Amino acid sequence: MGNTLATVLNDAGGAALVEKWLEKSFLERVNYDTLLANSEDAQKFKLPDKSGQYVQCTRKNRFRQPENVDLSSETSDPASGASMGTEIVKFPIEAIHEYISASTLAMWTSWIDLEEWAKEDLPMALMRRMHKLTQNAFKVGRYQPGKYAANGTVSTAFDTTAEATVTLYGISFTFGAAPACFVNGKTTFAGLAPTDRFSMKDFINLKVKMANAGTPKINGRYVACISEAIQADLMEDDKYFRAAVQAFGGKGLADGKLMDYAGLAWKIDDEPFTENFLAGGVRATTGKIHTANVYGKGAFGYLQLGSKSRVKPTFKVQDISKTGKETTIGYTVPFQVAIANPDFCGTITGPVSNWEANNA
Repeated sequence: MGNTLATVLNDAGGAALVEKWLEKSFLERVNYDTLLANSEDAQKFKLPDKSGQYVQCTRKNRFRQPENVDLSSETSDPASGASMGTEIVKFPIEAIHEYISASTLAMWTSWIDLEEWAKEDLPMALMRRMHKLTQNAFKVGRYQPGKYAANGTVSTAFDTTAEATVTLYGISFTFGAAPACFVNGKTTFAGLAPTDRFSMKDFINLKVKMANAGTPKINGRYVACISEAIQADLMEDDKYFRAAVQAFGGKGLADGKLMDYAGLAWKIDDEPFTENFLAGGVRATTGKIHTANVYGKGAFGYLQLGSKSRVKPTFKVQDISKTGKETTIGYTVPFQVAIANPDFCGTITGPVSNWEANNA
């Protein structure tokens, strides 16, 4: 293809004559567990397909306990005047979606099978997003959705601006967050000092608060989702926790569960919500401040559409051009997560000793 003796005698010319065999088995890369994505620890609020735009969930309050009959009126009814109070939480349908255009020619000739690649990678990206949206629900309730521009760059920022109330379908929905606790007795994010660290006392205090609120347990325990960095600091703080981690030996981590200790089922979140000191409430890639989520049964819930919770999307691949030269690979997945009962959960936020990534 135009190579002459003169051009073949240099590196560029020589490279032009070499046909490369491209290995489709990629090198190992970063993958994350999605501990909170459609977790079995959550409530599932069912909304059948094509049956509405949101579900209104109702929590019935208990009647008051019986009391003595009023002696001044022995014919009175102790329950007279008691009403069945209710609390209502609304879950609207929102969508996670992506459409990627690819040249049909590239799909025919590329060494990467683009369609198969999308089917492998996009579900994991979707699960990671669901996991982060659940973390967001605990931390701030809801963020304004971020957007990508047509060229693939971020047009508006993700996970930076809290949006407690949003109007969808002409109806106002309010998203509540989990109660916020901070390490070392601090009461605000701004009050955290670089030397503050997680301690077992922080988790015990929150567990007792949840128990005082009557939080139902999950398999006899409350759940604590912590990062590896939080675990390391807790091992320094509590020798019995350290001994329990060492005795456990990693059994069960395939399911994300570390162990049971002090009335908590400890789970490792390998991509926790992290922040920097100067930007509270804004997710940072490797921030110095980590947040642990602690919850009981009924604390948060997902909006489940139809008979199944659609974790794996149905992909649509179609030609979008008259000449058949371009194809889209895309999906649209209805999804919603929200805190259903703030009394049954809480977050603990504080600095950690180790936050930098390896080789950072």
